[in-house]
Amino acid sequence: MTTAVSAELVREFFAARVTGDSARIGALIDEDIEWSIFGPVDILPYAGQRRGKQAVLDSVVEQGRKIFEVTDVTIEDIVVDGDKAIVRTRLSGVHRPTGRRISYYGAQLLAYRDGKIIRYRAIIDSFDAAEQILGREIDISDAPPNAGPAVKVPAL
Repeated sequence: MTTAVSAELVREFFAARVTGDSARIGALIDEDIEWSIFGPVDILPYAGQRRGKQAVLDSVVEQGRKIFEVTDVTIEDIVVDGDKAIVRTRLSGVHRPTGRRISYYGAQLLAYRDGKIIRYRAIIDSFDAAEQILGREIDISDAPPNAGPAVKVPAL
């Protein structure tokens, strides 16, 4: 049997992310959390997979904040279903090494147990975020001409 979570509990987590307060964030995540942010880890070092509260707090909160300081999370949508939530956000912040303002969209899938996040999956507009962090457009002109969708859609 699962315990339903509220949209307010989900909002509380994103508010904690803005503060960067490890204790506040840590109180909302499980000791054995599975954490993934999908993106290029060589450009976005806070992306990738982490397991366990301390690994998340060390790499995503402490180390990630040295690269990208979150200053605002605008929640566009929240859908809560029992112990799971899907959130669409616009993350804004500062690229610490350059001082550039960065802002990109993302979707987060969260699973809860006993009021704490046990699974966090973030799918971000990593192409946009990477270009902003690099401070330039990424040249894709050498992409193969047939680099279209892997699935062919028949013409109507």
